[in-house]
Amino acid sequence: MATQPTRDDVLQAIRAIDQRFLINAAAGNVEKLVDEFYAPDAKLVPPNRPAVQGRASIIEFWRQLVAIAKRVTLDTTHVEAAGDLACGIGQYSIALEVGPGQVVNDAGKYIVVYRKHGGEWRAIADIWNSNAAAG
Repeated sequence: MATQPTRDDVLQAIRAIDQRFLINAAAGNVEKLVDEFYAPDAKLVPPNRPAVQGRASIIEFWRQLVAIAKRVTLDTTHVEAAGDLACGIGQYSIALEVGPGQVVNDAGKYIVVYRKHGGEWRAIADIWNSNAAAG
C-alpha cells in the first residue's frame, strides 16, 4: 500500500510548480507555463474580469499579462490535501509596465485548487485578488 504524501510533501511539490511557473513566465514561454501549471479543464478567476476557461483562452490571458510583467513573485504558504485534491494559499507580487516608463506594483493573495493529473499536481481553479484598497 502506497503511503500518502505529508502536507510538507505537497507544499514542496506545489512550491516547485510555482517556481516552474515563474521561470516560464520570465522566459515568455506561456504555452509551457500553462501545460506545466494547469489541468486541461482549469479555470482562472482573475480580478475584475470574467472567468477564463480552456487552454487557448488561458494561454491568451497569460500571454497578455506576461508581456507587461517585469517582476512576479509567488509564495505558497499553506496547503491542505486530501487524496487527489489539494488547495494552496499564498501571496503574490507583480510589477506591470502599463506604459513607457510607467510601472504599477501590485501585491495580493491567491487560492489555487490542484488535482493530481497524470501523477503531477495541476491547477484546476486559480483565483487571486489585490490587497490594494479600491479608491
